Amino acid sequence: MQSTTPFFNQLPPEITLKILKKAARSGFDEIAISQVSHSFKEKLPAIPPPHVCGYYAREQKVVTGSIFFDKLKFACQKVDNRRAHHPQPPRITMSKWAENLPVCESLIITDVDLEVPLRCDVSKVHTLLFGITDKQYEHELFHKFSRVVKFFTINKFPSLKSLVLNNVNLTDELLKCFQEYNLEFFHLWYFSLGPNWDENYVNLKTHLKEFKTLSVKEFRIDTSVKFMFPSIRIEIPQLEILILNINPLGSNPYENTKGEITFDASMSEDLPIVKIDCCNSFDGTATIIPPIMRGGVVKEVAIHAFPRQIIFRAGTNSSWQWGHRVVKLCMPLNMIEDTGTTFPNCRVHTTCYTDGKTFPAECICNFGRLR
Repeated sequence: MQSTTPFFNQLPPEITLKILKKAARSGFDEIAISQVSHSFKEKLPAIPPPHVCGYYAREQKVVTGSIFFDKLKFACQKVDNRRAHHPQPPRITMSKWAENLPVCESLIITDVDLEVPLRCDVSKVHTLLFGITDKQYEHELFHKFSRVVKFFTINKFPSLKSLVLNNVNLTDELLKCFQEYNLEFFHLWYFSLGPNWDENYVNLKTHLKEFKTLSVKEFRIDTSVKFMFPSIRIEIPQLEILILNINPLGSNPYENTKGEITFDASMSEDLPIVKIDCCNSFDGTATIIPPIMRGGVVKEVAIHAFPRQIIFRAGTNSSWQWGHRVVKLCMPLNMIEDTGTTFPNCRVHTTCYTDGKTFPAECICNFGRLR
């Protein structure tokens, strides 16, 4: 260390600062950094503290799988704060040892008692990945996710900007819990889209009217090709980006041949970017109702699917076509006539292959797949 100290002391200040920022994002110990060089030590106060990520679970046997951290990192990238983009690997924190828990800025919650308050300070949490176990899911499915609603009722996240729900079905009651947040990113990850059962277990249709009351910039669903529901309808608010990714991953213990999901943005003024990616084995349909009010804006449309998988319902007002504002388009050519518009002002048009595997090099279908 002593032999390298003169070299570090001769570095230009801007280079020293870059090294320190990189080291801070990587979770290096500040004391060790300051011992390398006096110039480093002098500049340490100007470096923001590292982004602390926590993992909150009920049992010690629960471990932080990389899949959870990968999804959390992706969600952190959506927060309008550059330091938030570099979370450290999560610290294992157990609810039984809650007396000395760190104050976290991003948090993974996978197995907790849903009816008691968290025993940690979540006032600075801007990114949350919340999931329930399969056993909890079975209980919640038949009780309309009432305990999940209670969890978000008694636990508030005042700084929340990015939310990922894993293994959680949406209900209007749960959506009301999110009305107080201004979300940069709302992600339903392998959202099973299970039915909201009524007392007779016959009402399998879900209509999420409260979604339109949320403040969300980007809304994304990643789900399996096997839906557990015959019909779900989501009324879309003002959004900047809408993404649906239906892939062959995931599993479903129930047999159901087809499913239908409808995004109703008819009363929205802005839905600039729409991206739909359907696995070729998906037998259901995704229905899109774009803005039909005069002034409604859709600028980019990217559809990677077969025509049988996508339905457009654009209204009957011949004086206004939603596709007039589209400037970037990617979809199979034989699907365009089904959209109800000719996209007269489109400047970028690429044909999307429908074999479920390939895209042309210039295709705008960048779905940001989560690995």
